[in-house]
Parts: sequence; structure tokens; C-alpha cells
Amino acid sequence: MPSEQHDLDRLIADHLAGDESASHQLAALVERDPTARAQVALHLTIDRSLTQLGADVIDINQVMHALPQARGSTMPTRVLRQLATRERRQRRQQRQRLLIPLAVAALLLLSVLALFMRPGAPAAVTPTPGVIATVTPAEGLPRAILRSSPHAQWPHRRAPVDADGRVTTRNIDLRAGFAELEMPSGATLVLQGPTLLELTGNNSVRLTLGRLAGYVPQRAKGFTLQAEGVRVVDLGTAFGLAQDVGGIADLHVFSGEIEASAHIDGVDTVRRLHANQAVRVDVRGGSWAMVPCDPSRFIHGLRPQGFSLDFADLVAGGDGFGTAAADGIDPSNGELYSGPSLGFIEDWKPFFHPVSDIGPVDGVFIPDGRLGPTVVDSANHQFQFPETSGKAYDIIRRGGTYDTPQNGGRPQQPGIPPVIGGINYRAPGRNALGMHANVGLSVDLQHIAYAHPGLRVERFTTMLANVGRKLDQGRADFWVLLDGKLVGHYPEMTPDSTPLALDIAIDGQRYLTLVSTDGGNGSTLDWVTLGDPRIHLREIR
Repeated sequence: MPSEQHDLDRLIADHLAGDESASHQLAALVERDPTARAQVALHLTIDRSLTQLGADVIDINQVMHALPQARGSTMPTRVLRQLATRERRQRRQQRQRLLIPLAVAALLLLSVLALFMRPGAPAAVTPTPGVIATVTPAEGLPRAILRSSPHAQWPHRRAPVDADGRVTTRNIDLRAGFAELEMPSGATLVLQGPTLLELTGNNSVRLTLGRLAGYVPQRAKGFTLQAEGVRVVDLGTAFGLAQDVGGIADLHVFSGEIEASAHIDGVDTVRRLHANQAVRVDVRGGSWAMVPCDPSRFIHGLRPQGFSLDFADLVAGGDGFGTAAADGIDPSNGELYSGPSLGFIEDWKPFFHPVSDIGPVDGVFIPDGRLGPTVVDSANHQFQFPETSGKAYDIIRRGGTYDTPQNGGRPQQPGIPPVIGGINYRAPGRNALGMHANVGLSVDLQHIAYAHPGLRVERFTTMLANVGRKLDQGRADFWVLLDGKLVGHYPEMTPDSTPLALDIAIDGQRYLTLVSTDGGNGSTLDWVTLGDPRIHLREIR
């Protein structure tokens, strides 16, 4: 097994470096090996995340957090080597570009155009590092039209289209931003990067990784989309599909009807889904579960009027669409963490810890009013919280707080389930954020707006409850601040309290701060939990 892992790591690293032979070998391997396909998808996601914003400098620590740490894997070393090679190549290319006169560039462009216009000459196709399948000659391509949003990012910094906007490759590798793909049949797909898609026919595609929304008119009825282990046949409708690196597919039907089929536990399962229905298919885990349908989790056009982001995913290092790899963030130092509960945490430096490498997360702290006003964000806004024990419990955790083994935590049930109002927010299609007292978290809303040009942050919503009940029960307070000013205080929450539906309006403020504190009786069983916390964005008008 270590030898096989080493060979796979080598192929992936060589593929990322642009080795066509390695790309062809990977294409053959992933067709027959689901495990290899999952690992390739994971590493392509990592590679895209490094260049998603077009940054010239790469944070090596962030890379190492994302890479798998399995024994026998040489992937971390090889990826670091490839990064160094890529940076050297980029610097060399930049120097070369400065030395090339514009006249020579224009002459080269004319030569290339002349080559394209020669009768009978095959169309030239530029190899794409992020694509693992063999490129098909242009004359065999479906005549699909691809449109990009202004901030879409592609390999080699250009969309794979000709002068008429028609695709020049079967493989669509959108690394960031949005794109709209109009199939010859009339079906239209709105892609959200990072997404890796293959055109398999005039009315069919294969989704390897990513997220899309599909709109299928009657004349395109029968449009087929193949994902990992899942086949969708559209019967004239609008739908959304998200395929993650773990092999889980979320399928939402916005209107009309679709037929979905999957091979679960050796049995072919076929179901028809109707408007406002959604299903999560986990082929590897052998499950098929109905989940809430939520159109706001998908992009519906190149200029979306609005959508929402998963706040728990953002806090754990994701993009708000389920890409987080970590469990959460340590409130004592602002670092991402994955693993069992840390139990009680005391901060030997009890002040605001700024965070610079976890997306929009601005910083974290453990509040204690005995020390005076607490700095709550990078703008040095301060707020006077009440006296607390000065201790947190576990990390700020995606999926809900975990318990230590000595307190009853176990693999099958790592913590008190995040059940609020009878809904388990750890169930498929849901999410939770555990903020066991005493912790504070600040998020830079401006960062979120910059990541989604043309949109503004409009609201923060969540269900809020204290789920801490065992033989005893906890009592906690929750605080919401915008730019250091209190906009919501929810005192003395216990498991017997009615769950609260928070809807916080945001009107130009930059920092959103969420804080849980104990109720003056210690922080035991203060399991403050947020159910489906979401950031909502709307188009700037």
C-alpha cells in the first residue's frame, strides 16, 4: 500500500507540474479506481485553492494545514517542491514578458491566427493543468457557448473559448468565480468555481467536482448529468447539484421534475424528485437521505441577485459552500484545528487574537469582564462583558461542540447532539456551530463582500439555543455586536428556553462579532449552539 500511495502521489504532483504523460495515466486510473479518484479530486481542490485569488505569494502554512498527513504519503513534500518550482517559473516568465517587445507579440499573434485560418488545419488546444482527461480535437466538441463573470478565473488566465465564445475543450476547469454554459440542446448550466466539468454530448455532462445550477427547457428534456455514482435525468426543470471531494452529492430541485439514480449497497436505486425536494446521496457511505431544499445555496446567474453562505463552513476555513476541511478554530490562538475535544481551555494571553489566514475570520478571544473591556475586532472596538470563569470548552466547532472522553464523549456520539426545536443540525443538509461558553468570534464582512463582487452582506441568520443538558443543565448568555456596538443580547439561555431565530440586519458595518458567556455560574454545560448559521448577500443596486 505505501508503494501504491507513493506512485499515486508522484502522478498527482507531476500532473500539477504540467506533465501530460502523468495526466494521461491519471485519467485512466481514476476511471477504474474510486479511491484514486477521490484523492485526485482532493489534491486538485487544494491546488485550485492556492491560486483561486490569483495571488503571487502562497501561504505555505495554509497549504500544510490542507494537505493530508497520512503515513507513507510523500504528498506534502512533493507539493511544496512543486510550489517552489511554479514560483520560480512564474518569476522567470514575468522577466521574459518584460523583455519581449510588443511588436514581436503582435507578430506572434498574427502567426497563430493564420494557423487557425488555414483550411483543414486542426484546432490548437492548450493543455490545461487542472484537467485529468484527454483533450478531444475541436471538431468533435459539442458546440456549447461559455460565458464568464468578470472575476472568473481559468487555467492560464483565460477562458477555454474561441472568438465566438464556443468552448475549445471538453473539460471545463473553472477555478473561481462564475460561468454560464449553454449546451447545444438549449440546457443552461451556471457553474460556481472551483468546478471541474466534462462535456460528454450535446445534452449531457459529467461533474467531477464543484457546484452548478441547471435550467432545462422542454426542448432539452432528457438532459443528463453524471456525478460520482449519481445519474440525473432532467425532465424539464430547474435544479442544483453540488459534488464534493468526499463523494457526496447534494441534489436540489427548484421546479419541475427529475429522475435520479444511484448504486447504493449493490442495489440500483431510482427516484423521482419534484419541486422543493432535495436529496443527499453518499454512494461510498451507502446512504440516500432527503434534506431541506434551499435554492439560496446555489448561484443562479452571472449576476446573481443574492445567495447565502454557510457561516460554520467559513469559520472552519471553507468558502461558505461546504469546502472546509478543518473542524473549527481554537479560541485561545486563532488556529484551525481538527480532532477530539480540547476540553476546558484557558488563554494564558487573555486578549484578542487576530487571524489573517482563515478567509473572513478576523479574530477570536475568550471574554472575561474581570479584566476590563475586551477588544473584539481588528479595528480595536471594545466591549465590557460581565465577569466569567475565563475558561472556554472545546473549540468553536463546525457541527457542534464535542465532549472529552472523561465527560462522556465517544466516537459514535462525540457531544450533546445539536438538536434545536426538534431538528438535528448535524443531519445531512444542515450545519451547526458550537460556541460553548466562553468564546468570542469576529468576522470581517468586507472580506466576504470583496470575495463576491457586485454583492453586499445584508443579513446574518441562525437558530440559537443552549443544548447543554445532562444530569444538570447550563445557563449562558449570547451577544451580537456590529463594529463593537451591541445589537443583540440573549441572557440566561438554558435547555428549557425557547430556541431563538436570529435575523441580524447588516447595513454597511464591517465586523460581526458573536460571543457566548457563562451565566455567572461557571461554564459547565453552557453548550451554546447555532443551527444553520448563514450570511446572506444581495445584489448592489
